[in-house]
Parts: sequence; C-alpha cells; structure tokens
Amino acid sequence: MPQPLTGPDIACGADLKSESTLERVLADGHFAVTAEMVPPKGMDTELVKRKVGQLKGCVDAANVTDNQTGIVRLSSIATGIICMQEGLEPVGGLELKTVSTVH
Repeated sequence: MPQPLTGPDIACGADLKSESTLERVLADGHFAVTAEMVPPKGMDTELVKRKVGQLKGCVDAANVTDNQTGIVRLSSIATGIICMQEGLEPVGGLELKTVSTVH
C-alpha cells in the first residue's frame, strides 16, 4: 500500500505522474500549446464536440475553465469528460473568486 505524502513532498508533488500528453511534452523539454475550452451556456454537448474537433491535433491539451465570468454553463467536469471521449486532453482549473469579506 502506498504511503501518504507528508511534509514538503505535498507542496512540490514529488513523484506524482499523470502520464498525460501535456506532462510528456513538458518532460521532453518541448514547447507545449494549450487552448482554452469554455463550457457552453446550457447543455449543448455537440458544441463541445465541434470545438474539440477544431482543436484536436493543433494543441497538446485544452484548459477547461470553471465558472467563467460567474455565468451558469455546462459543468467543467462534464466538458472535460467530453474532451477526453473525443480524444483531447483536458486540463482542469478552478476559478476562485473573493465573494465578500467582513472586516
């Protein structure tokens, strides 16, 4: 059973490998190209598939945005899954916004 990471290993991600296309490109010292994949407003998954078709073969991965501009959109997780199913590697990200702070 693998041992949990502790101390500085957690901060630097020691020995964590995803074996992704993007990881391989960067590990080989090549310039990586990514593009932003914005989930559509609503549930039009065909739009995601068309965008993947335009990007596949031109980029190493697609950055799937989360909660872009605070507008309700198709889930970034669902968008990422569609990207994977269509052969384009997704890179997830979380958009954290300051809501309100009481001083």
